[in-house]
Amino acid sequence: MIRINDSKSKATLKAAVLVSALLVFAAATGFGQQVVNLTAGPATTTLPDGTTLPMWGYTCGTAATGSTATCAPLSGSSSGATTGALGGIYVLNGGSNYSSSPTVTITPAAGNTPTTAAVATPIVSGGVVVGFNVTKHGAGYTAAPTVTITDTTGTGAAAAAASAWSPVVITVPFVPNGASLTINLTNNLSFTPAGGGSANNIPTSIVIVGQVGGGLGSLSQRTTTQSPSHADAQGCPSWFIASNAPGVPCTSQQTNPPAIPPAQGPRVRSMATEVAAVAPGTSSSTSLTWSSLKPGTYLLESGTHPSIQVPMGLIGMLVVTTAPSGTTAGTAYPAVAANTTHAALQAAVPAVEAGCCKAASYLVRSGFRRHTTSPHR
Repeated sequence: MIRINDSKSKATLKAAVLVSALLVFAAATGFGQQVVNLTAGPATTTLPDGTTLPMWGYTCGTAATGSTATCAPLSGSSSGATTGALGGIYVLNGGSNYSSSPTVTITPAAGNTPTTAAVATPIVSGGVVVGFNVTKHGAGYTAAPTVTITDTTGTGAAAAAASAWSPVVITVPFVPNGASLTINLTNNLSFTPAGGGSANNIPTSIVIVGQVGGGLGSLSQRTTTQSPSHADAQGCPSWFIASNAPGVPCTSQQTNPPAIPPAQGPRVRSMATEVAAVAPGTSSSTSLTWSSLKPGTYLLESGTHPSIQVPMGLIGMLVVTTAPSGTTAGTAYPAVAANTTHAALQAAVPAVEAGCCKAASYLVRSGFRRHTTSPHR
């Protein structure tokens, strides 16, 4: 009887330990999975000389329930991007015959209710609208508003505006078994011509330099486009092994050496999972996942036509541990405690500060050239 009870106690204890282990594993798994909502769309920035530039940028959405990852504009609380202010208004068409005081109406996008309305006055020279003086940048603009210019004599002027541009910083707490990040990306790079017509929808994707995920590394996820014709670009004068004289079409069937330039293969358009553009205000997102994140500071950028979309402003930073906050330095790599076990001797290693802000500041100063700071042990 004693043996039977002892056996039952052991079985109960084993079951309790197993359940506890599963609960701990589930908690660790839940903590390791982080979710961030991000939108790619138009933005604007104003240079020191007052010139307003149209750009593209990322904006952070509402925090995902249960996720401890954070997403915020890099520039801090003093940035217009933090409050949802307009970065400026830029001219699409100056029009003609405008008086010195046209009326500017800034209409928020559908579903967007700014907390403070933006106010601007046009700058007219010779009857042409050449710029805008934004007297109040407003707050709470989550999408590009519509700018309308009305006047008793002038016609044809068109302008556009968007929220203030800033790189974003996504911070993911590091866990020993590897954190996982999912970015729900909404693409609002959909532009309708000022004169009307079909919208120009521009696809985009995300790559995190130094991390595999988001479709990067999968041949099935990349998107290609047909190479343009090189029939004229590589005609006989430029095709160095062609025997034809300049001005003579390369139509010879000569094969050794060939007299006709070889056909070009498809070119990669998006290096990762491509997200199609939808109209601003449309609720549509694509989930992009990076598994087993390594601690450090990384550059996040567009993987679609990166030579165009990255300089346009689709850049940000990923910090896997903690980001800087005020005067408190961030952590790129957590501290490692000393291990005196004979089988695995390890001296204590102090934490390494995150370099996200320095790297992003360099991006801005250098004209958005590609750069990243990744500290290494």
